Amino acid sequence: NISKYSWQSASRLVEKTTSICQQLVSITNQSVLHQILRLAVQITHRNWDNASAIFEQSPEYIKKLAELILPYQIIELLQLVETIALNSSVAAKKLLMISPQIIKRIEFDGLLSIAGDAVSMAKASSDTTVHILDKSPDTIDELSILVEKPQILEVFRNAGQLFAIHYNVGKSLLFNSPKLIEAIGFESIEKITDLCRFIGDTGWQTSAGIIEVAPDLVEKVGYVGLRKVADLSLQISQACHRTAAGFSKQSGKMLEKVSFDGLEEFASFCVSLAQDGSSIAVAFLERNLDLVDRLLETIDAESIIGVYG
Repeated sequence: NISKYSWQSASRLVEKTTSICQQLVSITNQSVLHQILRLAVQITHRNWDNASAIFEQSPEYIKKLAELILPYQIIELLQLVETIALNSSVAAKKLLMISPQIIKRIEFDGLLSIAGDAVSMAKASSDTTVHILDKSPDTIDELSILVEKPQILEVFRNAGQLFAIHYNVGKSLLFNSPKLIEAIGFESIEKITDLCRFIGDTGWQTSAGIIEVAPDLVEKVGYVGLRKVADLSLQISQACHRTAAGFSKQSGKMLEKVSFDGLEEFASFCVSLAQDGSSIAVAFLERNLDLVDRLLETIDAESIIGVYG
């Protein structure tokens, strides 16, 4: 199959095939060899270069796995890798490469859980899936300082669910999860996931922004307040997503300065600005906090609310 795309690569593989097959069988058994061949053949149709690399490097991959898990478990992993390869050969290769590191941290069942999430992630975004898999050992290390293995897997599961809304929302939850847990507790993961589901795919930019500011907002105004800020951001996003994102980022500091009444007036003001022109609204947001600080030197917060109104 590879000869259709590159005679040079095909010739090189022919020369190495016998040695590679012998190494794989000596490390594990014939069944693992057959699964590797099956995987390589499938990937060839999508990315012959990746297929060639996976087959050539398979003894190295399998040797590392064989030191940690049994042959039947390796086959189970390779079947998941094959499923991911239907959508992304690059993500499939990354999972195979990174698997030993994940197993060492959260064992084989933990790897299967993350690999299962990666199957759905790869359907949404190949590049983001590769990025998440590449960062997963570091993410697990950060989470393991704060929570136990079941909670770590729950974080990945919630992130996988949010991929169905938008891959950037899932990525935001996963990469912000250590900060969220440290600041406002593990229960924040499920509560914020539920909020993002409520917002839905039409407001994914709002969800991604809310996740980033959630630790600060929940400490200030609780989850009820977080929901109110999300509702205001959604209203603004109907006029301009960039303005809504800027509003979300400023909401915590604005609450400190002008309370919820002021934040609601500020949100209405942002909608009006965005309707006049998104570039105007974005430019204003960049200067807004400095403007509020200057106004507070001469008038009180209630008077500032009147300015926005």
